[in-house]
Amino acid sequence: RIITNRDAGDLIDALKSKSYGVTIIDAHGATGCVKIIFTVIKRKDTDDVVGMIKHFNSKAFFSIEEVRTTSEGVFPSCKPRFDFLGRLRLNRPGK
Repeated sequence: RIITNRDAGDLIDALKSKSYGVTIIDAHGATGCVKIIFTVIKRKDTDDVVGMIKHFNSKAFFSIEEVRTTSEGVFPSCKPRFDFLGRLRLNRPGK
């Protein structure tokens, strides 16, 4: 969750360019109008996303929460891993 009172367009575009799903809400905070940006990312991508937040808006408030279960949503596609053993099994004679 990212909360910012600055224009968040560049940050939102950067998150979308990396295929992170984002949900944006216009809200009103203690200091005026803010945008709340929600995104669900894999733990391994935390440093990348925090780096983007700090690059585009070093004063943004963000919090990281653990999500145990998700349903649907937009997530970056996983690169298929090369399955060396699986390829050997395909060429196995017999069976």
